[in-house]
Parts: sequence; C-alpha cells; structure tokens
Amino acid sequence: MLLQIPAGNFNRVAVQRRAEKYLTKLNSGEMEFATQSFEIEVFPYETLWEMALDNL
Repeated sequence: MLLQIPAGNFNRVAVQRRAEKYLTKLNSGEMEFATQSFEIEVFPYETLWEMALDNL
C-alpha cells in the first residue's frame, strides 16, 4: 500500500484508488499470520494507513 503513494503521484484520491484492492484484502482477514509468538499490533495498520493518507 505504501508503494502506491509515489505511484499515485502523492495525490490522495489516486493513492486511495490504487491501494483499494490491498486495503480490501487487509480488512478481509484472509492474510496468513507470521509464525511469531504474538499477534498484537501496537498500532493497527489501518490506523497508520489513514495517518499516511492524512499527510498527503
């Protein structure tokens, strides 16, 4: 998703459109978890993504 920021020329609307499929996949819960002993995110990636978009 972060790679879509320069690909979308730092335009919020273009970046959101380009990253939409990745955000949908992230929210669907179909992704496999890494083999770590913990599954806790300090900041959920969805929150960090909104923060990144707010800075565009």
